Amino acid sequence: MLKTRNKPYTNILPLIMGYTLKNSNMRITVLFLLTIMLFSCESITQKEQSKPKKIALKEDLKKGKISILGTFHFANTTDYSAIIIEDLNSSKRQLELKKLVENLAKFKPTKILVEREPILTDSLSKKLIDFKKGKYELPNNELYQIGFRLAKELNLNKIYGIDYHLELGDTELIEYLNEKNLWKNSLIL
Repeated sequence: MLKTRNKPYTNILPLIMGYTLKNSNMRITVLFLLTIMLFSCESITQKEQSKPKKIALKEDLKKGKISILGTFHFANTTDYSAIIIEDLNSSKRQLELKKLVENLAKFKPTKILVEREPILTDSLSKKLIDFKKGKYELPNNELYQIGFRLAKELNLNKIYGIDYHLELGDTELIEYLNEKNLWKNSLIL
Protein backbone atom coordinates (compact mmCIF):
# COMPACT_ATOMS: atom_id res chain seq x y z
CA MET A 1 0.00 0.00 0.00
CA LEU A 2 1.33 3.44 -0.96
CA LYS A 3 1.22 6.47 1.29
CA THR A 4 1.26 10.03 0.12
CA ARG A 5 1.06 12.92 2.61
CA ASN A 6 0.36 10.35 5.26
CA LYS A 7 -2.72 9.03 3.38
CA PRO A 8 -2.90 5.42 2.15
CA TYR A 9 -3.62 4.84 -1.57
CA THR A 10 -4.66 1.52 -3.00
CA ASN A 11 -5.03 2.82 -6.55
CA ILE A 12 -2.01 4.20 -8.40
CA LEU A 13 -3.91 6.25 -11.01
CA PRO A 14 -5.30 8.82 -8.55
CA LEU A 15 -1.81 9.03 -7.13
CA ILE A 16 -0.34 9.85 -10.54
CA MET A 17 -3.15 12.11 -11.63
CA GLY A 18 -3.85 13.90 -8.36
CA TYR A 19 -0.56 14.28 -6.63
CA THR A 20 2.38 13.92 -8.95
CA LEU A 21 0.76 15.55 -11.98
CA LYS A 22 -0.72 18.76 -10.74
CA ASN A 23 -0.12 20.44 -14.12
CA SER A 24 -3.18 19.93 -16.41
CA ASN A 25 -1.00 19.74 -19.56
CA MET A 26 0.96 16.94 -17.99
CA ARG A 27 -2.26 15.11 -17.09
CA ILE A 28 -3.52 15.39 -20.67
CA THR A 29 -0.20 14.08 -21.98
CA VAL A 30 -0.24 11.11 -19.61
CA LEU A 31 -3.88 10.33 -20.44
CA PHE A 32 -3.06 10.52 -24.14
CA LEU A 33 -0.09 8.15 -23.74
CA LEU A 34 -2.13 5.73 -21.63
CA THR A 35 -4.88 5.74 -24.27
CA ILE A 36 -2.37 5.01 -27.03
CA MET A 37 -0.85 2.20 -24.99
CA LEU A 38 -4.28 0.74 -24.33
CA PHE A 39 -5.27 0.69 -28.01
CA SER A 40 -1.91 -0.60 -29.18
CA CYS A 41 -2.20 -3.77 -27.11
CA GLU A 42 -3.42 -6.90 -28.85
CA SER A 43 -6.27 -8.88 -27.45
CA ILE A 44 -5.85 -12.59 -26.77
CA THR A 45 -7.96 -13.48 -29.82
CA GLN A 46 -5.77 -11.29 -32.03
CA LYS A 47 -2.72 -13.09 -30.69
CA GLU A 48 -4.32 -16.47 -31.37
CA GLN A 49 -5.13 -15.44 -34.94
CA SER A 50 -1.66 -14.08 -35.59
CA LYS A 51 0.14 -17.20 -34.42
CA PRO A 52 1.85 -18.89 -37.35
CA LYS A 53 0.42 -22.20 -38.38
CA LYS A 54 2.45 -25.27 -37.60
CA ILE A 55 5.20 -25.71 -40.14
CA ALA A 56 5.01 -29.11 -41.77
CA LEU A 57 8.02 -31.23 -41.12
CA LYS A 58 9.59 -33.19 -43.94
CA GLU A 59 8.21 -36.46 -42.59
CA ASP A 60 4.69 -34.93 -42.38
CA LEU A 61 4.56 -34.03 -46.06
CA LYS A 62 2.88 -36.34 -48.52
CA LYS A 63 5.14 -37.19 -51.39
CA GLY A 64 3.71 -36.34 -54.78
CA LYS A 65 4.13 -38.69 -57.67
CA ILE A 66 5.53 -37.44 -60.93
CA SER A 67 5.59 -39.29 -64.19
CA ILE A 68 7.62 -37.97 -67.10
CA LEU A 69 7.10 -39.08 -70.68
CA GLY A 70 9.70 -38.18 -73.27
CA THR A 71 9.13 -38.58 -76.98
CA PHE A 72 10.80 -37.65 -80.21
CA HIS A 73 9.27 -34.77 -82.16
CA PHE A 74 6.46 -36.11 -84.34
CA ALA A 75 6.54 -33.21 -86.81
CA ASN A 76 9.33 -31.44 -88.62
CA THR A 77 11.69 -29.85 -86.17
CA THR A 78 14.59 -27.46 -86.01
CA ASP A 79 16.43 -29.88 -83.73
CA TYR A 80 19.88 -31.10 -84.70
CA SER A 81 18.56 -34.37 -86.03
CA ALA A 82 15.15 -35.52 -87.10
CA ILE A 83 13.43 -38.87 -86.90
CA ILE A 84 11.35 -39.73 -89.92
CA ILE A 85 8.32 -41.90 -89.18
CA GLU A 86 5.53 -43.19 -91.33
CA ASP A 87 2.38 -41.11 -91.58
CA LEU A 88 1.15 -40.31 -88.08
CA ASN A 89 -2.42 -40.33 -89.37
CA SER A 90 -2.18 -43.96 -90.50
CA SER A 91 -4.52 -46.36 -88.71
CA LYS A 92 -1.50 -48.19 -87.23
CA ARG A 93 -0.04 -45.04 -85.63
CA GLN A 94 -3.45 -43.76 -84.49
CA LEU A 95 -4.12 -47.08 -82.75
CA GLU A 96 -0.69 -46.89 -81.07
CA LEU A 97 -1.43 -43.35 -79.87
CA LYS A 98 -4.84 -44.42 -78.56
CA LYS A 99 -3.28 -47.28 -76.57
CA LEU A 100 -0.54 -44.99 -75.27
CA VAL A 101 -3.07 -42.43 -74.02
CA GLU A 102 -5.19 -45.17 -72.40
CA ASN A 103 -2.12 -46.47 -70.55
CA LEU A 104 -1.05 -42.99 -69.48
CA ALA A 105 -4.57 -42.25 -68.21
CA LYS A 106 -4.23 -45.16 -65.76
CA PHE A 107 -1.73 -43.02 -63.81
CA LYS A 108 -4.51 -40.40 -63.35
CA PRO A 109 -2.34 -37.32 -63.80
CA THR A 110 -3.82 -34.06 -62.53
CA LYS A 111 -1.63 -31.75 -64.64
CA ILE A 112 -0.09 -32.07 -68.08
CA LEU A 113 3.09 -30.13 -68.81
CA VAL A 114 4.36 -29.75 -72.38
CA GLU A 115 7.36 -28.39 -74.23
CA ARG A 116 6.03 -24.90 -74.92
CA GLU A 117 6.86 -21.55 -73.39
CA PRO A 118 4.82 -20.71 -70.27
CA ILE A 119 3.42 -17.63 -71.99
CA LEU A 120 1.53 -20.00 -74.34
CA THR A 121 -0.32 -21.82 -71.53
CA ASP A 122 -3.56 -19.85 -72.01
CA SER A 123 -3.47 -20.33 -75.79
CA LEU A 124 -2.87 -24.07 -75.40
CA SER A 125 -5.70 -24.35 -72.90
CA LYS A 126 -8.09 -22.55 -75.26
CA LYS A 127 -7.14 -24.95 -78.07
CA LEU A 128 -7.67 -27.87 -75.69
CA ILE A 129 -11.20 -26.71 -74.87
CA ASP A 130 -11.92 -26.28 -78.61
CA PHE A 131 -10.53 -29.79 -79.24
CA LYS A 132 -12.79 -31.24 -76.54
CA LYS A 133 -15.77 -29.57 -78.28
CA GLY A 134 -14.71 -31.00 -81.67
CA LYS A 135 -13.70 -27.56 -83.01
CA TYR A 136 -9.94 -28.12 -83.26
CA GLU A 137 -8.10 -30.71 -85.36
CA LEU A 138 -4.88 -31.96 -83.82
CA PRO A 139 -1.69 -31.28 -85.77
CA ASN A 140 1.00 -33.96 -86.10
CA ASN A 141 2.83 -32.90 -82.99
CA GLU A 142 3.46 -34.91 -79.83
CA LEU A 143 2.10 -32.29 -77.47
CA TYR A 144 -1.23 -32.32 -79.30
CA GLN A 145 -1.39 -36.00 -80.27
CA ILE A 146 -0.53 -37.18 -76.76
CA GLY A 147 -1.01 -34.22 -74.41
CA PHE A 148 -4.37 -33.03 -75.73
CA ARG A 149 -5.79 -36.55 -76.07
CA LEU A 150 -4.71 -37.38 -72.53
CA ALA A 151 -6.17 -34.13 -71.17
CA LYS A 152 -9.46 -34.89 -72.94
CA GLU A 153 -9.49 -38.45 -71.59
CA LEU A 154 -8.96 -37.11 -68.04
CA ASN A 155 -11.37 -34.18 -68.50
CA LEU A 156 -8.64 -31.61 -67.78
CA ASN A 157 -9.13 -28.05 -69.04
CA LYS A 158 -5.58 -26.77 -68.86
CA ILE A 159 -2.27 -27.68 -70.48
CA TYR A 160 0.84 -26.04 -68.99
CA GLY A 161 3.74 -24.81 -71.10
CA ILE A 162 7.03 -25.21 -69.24
CA ASP A 163 9.75 -24.83 -71.88
CA TYR A 164 12.59 -22.44 -71.05
CA HIS A 165 15.31 -21.95 -73.63
CA LEU A 166 18.84 -22.14 -72.29
CA GLU A 167 22.18 -21.61 -73.98
CA LEU A 168 23.88 -24.93 -73.40
CA GLY A 169 26.96 -24.55 -75.60
CA ASP A 170 25.69 -27.03 -78.18
CA THR A 171 27.39 -25.19 -81.03
CA GLU A 172 30.81 -26.56 -80.09
CA LEU A 173 29.43 -30.09 -79.81
CA ILE A 174 27.82 -29.91 -83.26
CA GLU A 175 31.05 -28.60 -84.80
CA TYR A 176 33.01 -31.46 -83.22
CA LEU A 177 30.52 -34.09 -84.39
CA ASN A 178 30.55 -32.69 -87.93
CA GLU A 179 34.35 -32.48 -87.95
CA LYS A 180 34.68 -36.14 -86.90
CA ASN A 181 31.88 -37.17 -89.27
CA LEU A 182 29.91 -38.55 -86.31
CA TRP A 183 26.77 -36.60 -87.02
CA LYS A 184 23.73 -38.24 -88.61
CA ASN A 185 20.97 -35.99 -89.88
CA SER A 186 18.09 -38.40 -89.55
CA LEU A 187 17.04 -41.77 -88.32
CA ILE A 188 14.28 -43.66 -90.08
CA LEU A 189 11.87 -45.73 -87.97
